[in-house]
Amino acid sequence: MSTHRSSSGSFLFLVLIILIFIPLEHIVQDFHERTVTVEYKHFFFSEDTLDLTFYAPGTYIVQFSATKGHKINEKQAPLPHNLKVTVTEVDDLPVEKHLTQHALPSYFDVTVTVDEGDPETAHFK
Repeated sequence: MSTHRSSSGSFLFLVLIILIFIPLEHIVQDFHERTVTVEYKHFFFSEDTLDLTFYAPGTYIVQFSATKGHKINEKQAPLPHNLKVTVTEVDDLPVEKHLTQHALPSYFDVTVTVDEGDPETAHFK
Protein backbone atom coordinates (compact mmCIF):
# COMPACT_ATOMS: atom_id res chain seq x y z
CA MET A 1 0.00 0.00 0.00
CA SER A 2 2.76 2.46 0.79
CA THR A 3 4.31 1.79 -2.64
CA HIS A 4 1.11 3.03 -4.28
CA ARG A 5 1.22 6.29 -2.29
CA SER A 6 4.85 6.77 -3.21
CA SER A 7 4.02 6.28 -6.89
CA SER A 8 1.14 8.76 -6.64
CA GLY A 9 3.38 11.26 -4.91
CA SER A 10 6.07 10.84 -7.56
CA PHE A 11 3.49 11.30 -10.31
CA LEU A 12 2.12 14.50 -8.72
CA PHE A 13 5.66 15.80 -8.27
CA LEU A 14 6.38 15.12 -11.95
CA VAL A 15 3.18 16.91 -13.01
CA LEU A 16 4.11 19.91 -10.86
CA ILE A 17 7.59 20.07 -12.38
CA ILE A 18 6.10 19.93 -15.88
CA LEU A 19 3.67 22.77 -15.08
CA ILE A 20 6.50 24.93 -13.76
CA PHE A 21 9.08 24.41 -16.48
CA ILE A 22 7.19 23.63 -19.69
CA PRO A 23 5.30 26.53 -21.23
CA LEU A 24 1.55 26.24 -21.72
CA GLU A 25 1.91 28.44 -24.79
CA HIS A 26 4.96 28.95 -26.95
CA ILE A 27 4.66 31.33 -29.89
CA VAL A 28 7.46 32.48 -32.19
CA GLN A 29 6.88 35.34 -34.63
CA ASP A 30 9.33 36.75 -37.18
CA PHE A 31 9.31 40.40 -38.27
CA HIS A 32 10.88 42.28 -41.18
CA GLU A 33 12.08 39.30 -43.19
CA ARG A 34 13.45 37.55 -40.10
CA THR A 35 15.64 40.42 -38.88
CA VAL A 36 13.70 40.28 -35.59
CA THR A 37 12.18 37.32 -33.78
CA VAL A 38 9.82 37.61 -30.81
CA GLU A 39 9.35 34.46 -28.76
CA TYR A 40 6.57 34.35 -26.16
CA LYS A 41 6.34 31.70 -23.45
CA HIS A 42 3.41 31.50 -21.04
CA PHE A 43 3.93 29.35 -17.95
CA PHE A 44 1.41 28.10 -15.40
CA PHE A 45 3.30 28.65 -12.13
CA SER A 46 6.24 30.68 -13.36
CA GLU A 47 6.92 34.07 -14.90
CA ASP A 48 5.98 34.68 -18.54
CA THR A 49 8.80 35.57 -20.90
CA LEU A 50 9.28 37.48 -24.13
CA ASP A 51 12.61 36.97 -25.86
CA LEU A 52 13.48 39.42 -28.62
CA THR A 53 16.32 38.54 -30.98
CA PHE A 54 17.76 41.07 -33.42
CA TYR A 55 19.74 39.61 -36.34
CA ALA A 56 20.80 42.75 -38.24
CA PRO A 57 22.08 46.24 -37.46
CA GLY A 58 19.45 48.95 -37.19
CA THR A 59 17.29 50.96 -34.84
CA TYR A 60 14.28 48.95 -33.68
CA ILE A 61 11.17 50.32 -32.00
CA VAL A 62 9.19 47.57 -30.25
CA GLN A 63 5.72 48.56 -29.04
CA PHE A 64 3.22 46.58 -27.00
CA SER A 65 -0.53 47.18 -27.12
CA ALA A 66 -3.85 45.52 -26.39
CA THR A 67 -5.27 43.38 -29.18
CA LYS A 68 -8.27 45.15 -30.69
CA GLY A 69 -11.44 44.08 -28.90
CA HIS A 70 -9.63 42.86 -25.76
CA LYS A 71 -9.16 44.77 -22.53
CA ILE A 72 -6.05 44.52 -20.39
CA ASN A 73 -6.08 44.54 -16.61
CA GLU A 74 -2.95 46.61 -16.01
CA LYS A 75 -2.88 45.67 -12.32
CA GLN A 76 -2.87 41.90 -12.85
CA ALA A 77 -1.07 41.56 -16.20
CA PRO A 78 0.40 44.84 -17.46
CA LEU A 79 1.89 45.32 -20.89
CA PRO A 80 5.69 45.55 -21.03
CA HIS A 81 7.16 48.99 -21.63
CA ASN A 82 7.95 49.92 -25.23
CA LEU A 83 11.60 49.51 -26.25
CA LYS A 84 14.06 51.22 -28.51
CA VAL A 85 17.00 48.97 -29.37
CA THR A 86 19.95 50.09 -31.47
CA VAL A 87 22.07 47.33 -32.98
CA THR A 88 25.34 48.48 -34.54
CA GLU A 89 27.84 46.88 -36.91
CA VAL A 90 30.22 46.19 -34.00
CA ASP A 91 27.66 44.33 -31.88
CA ASP A 92 27.99 40.57 -31.68
CA LEU A 93 24.95 39.35 -33.59
CA PRO A 94 22.38 38.26 -32.74
CA VAL A 95 21.52 40.73 -29.97
CA GLU A 96 19.00 39.38 -27.46
CA LYS A 97 16.68 41.14 -25.03
CA HIS A 98 14.75 39.17 -22.42
CA LEU A 99 11.57 40.48 -20.79
CA THR A 100 10.18 38.58 -17.84
CA GLN A 101 7.19 39.39 -15.66
CA HIS A 102 4.74 37.56 -13.44
CA ALA A 103 1.99 37.56 -16.06
CA LEU A 104 1.58 39.00 -19.52
CA PRO A 105 -1.89 39.90 -20.80
CA SER A 106 -3.92 37.13 -22.40
CA TYR A 107 -4.15 39.02 -25.71
CA PHE A 108 -1.59 41.57 -26.83
CA ASP A 109 0.07 42.87 -29.98
CA VAL A 110 3.73 43.47 -30.69
CA THR A 111 4.62 46.05 -33.33
CA VAL A 112 8.18 46.31 -34.64
CA THR A 113 9.50 49.20 -36.70
CA VAL A 114 13.03 49.11 -38.16
CA ASP A 115 14.89 52.31 -39.10
CA GLU A 116 11.65 54.32 -39.20
CA GLY A 117 10.25 52.04 -41.93
CA ASP A 118 6.86 50.42 -42.11
CA PRO A 119 5.69 48.81 -38.85
CA GLU A 120 4.79 45.12 -38.67
CA THR A 121 2.37 43.81 -36.05
CA ALA A 122 1.72 40.32 -34.71
CA HIS A 123 -0.98 39.15 -32.30
CA PHE A 124 -0.09 37.04 -29.28
CA LYS A 125 -2.64 35.17 -27.16
